[in-house]
Amino acid sequence: MKVLLAFPMLDKQTGCYLKHAFETLDCEVETVDAKTNPYDLFPAAQRFKPNLVFCSRTPGLTPNILKIKSELPDASVAIYNVDSRTDVSEFSYMFEMADAADILYVKPAGNVEAFQKACPNTVVKELQEGCDPRFHRKFELTPEDEIYSCDCLFAGDFQSTVHEGRMELLNHLLKQDFDFKIWGGESYLLNEEHSRACLK
Repeated sequence: MKVLLAFPMLDKQTGCYLKHAFETLDCEVETVDAKTNPYDLFPAAQRFKPNLVFCSRTPGLTPNILKIKSELPDASVAIYNVDSRTDVSEFSYMFEMADAADILYVKPAGNVEAFQKACPNTVVKELQEGCDPRFHRKFELTPEDEIYSCDCLFAGDFQSTVHEGRMELLNHLLKQDFDFKIWGGESYLLNEEHSRACLK
């Protein structure tokens, strides 16, 4: 099976794990970085001729997904929303792309019915995010891992404007009477390093 994967890839997170998972299933996989090059999706689909286009919820993919559905009828389109919210209206920007897809996967089971109402032309199913055993496993900690030692740790994009109130919360935690460390921005913790930090 040929899979065209359109997920953010530079952050070396979910997109990379999905690519590995599809390859483990003996799929031929080609990637488009949904964040940095969303408009490359349709040209890649024309050239690669995938059986499945597996996409993130990145808004810039919408015109390409609509074009794939109208001009490449042999390609099935699946969208995977790996984020969860109690109110799916926060994802209203993705309803048009999701409603054009063959299937929409969402993480929380509680969001399935609400997404199905918002996207009546597509099938909505729950799909939990898994682990990549290459990185998400037990590790023996070394003396070098002492740099992660703290009472509380945040690892992620602390400058993100997507997550309302994140900076305020982090600034509040920094003022508390416990050892709190932030790993993010230029000092991302990825893959094995992220797992070691969480163990510490």
